[in-house]
Amino acid sequence: MMTVELECPSVAGSVTGPPAERRDTILVVDDEETIRYIVPLILERRGYRVLIARDGMQALRICSEFPGHIDLLLTDLMMPRMNGWDVARFVKRDRPATKVLYMSGYAESVLSRQEACGAMAHFLKKPFPEEVLLAKVREALAA
Repeated sequence: MMTVELECPSVAGSVTGPPAERRDTILVVDDEETIRYIVPLILERRGYRVLIARDGMQALRICSEFPGHIDLLLTDLMMPRMNGWDVARFVKRDRPATKVLYMSGYAESVLSRQEACGAMAHFLKKPFPEEVLLAKVREALAA
C-alpha cells in the first residue's frame, strides 16, 4: 500500500493559489481507494470537475458514456487487468484531445517503459504533496 503525504483533514484548509481558470474535467483512474478519495478532493476544491474510476475498464466505460469533454486523464500506471499505458491508449483513440498525466509509485518500471516509448512529458511520482499534484495538472493541461 502506498504512503500518501496528505491527510484528509489538512487538505480542506491547505488549498493555495488561484482556482482553475476554467472548469476542466479530469478523469482520475487508480485502484487505490486512498488516491481515489484524496486526489479528487484536492482537484475539486481547485475548481476542476472530477470523474473517478477504480480501474481501466471502468475508465473506458466512463469515457464512452460521459457526454462532455475530458480534458485530462490522470492515471496510475500499475493496476490490475489494464495498466495506465493501455488506458491512455484507448482513451486517446476515442478522445484524441485528452491530455494524459501518468502517476506511479514504481519509478523503475516507468523508466524502462519510458525508454521504450520515447520521452514521457507528464509523470507524477507517488507519493506526492498537494502542490506537486496541482503543478503537474496545470502543466499537463497547458501542454
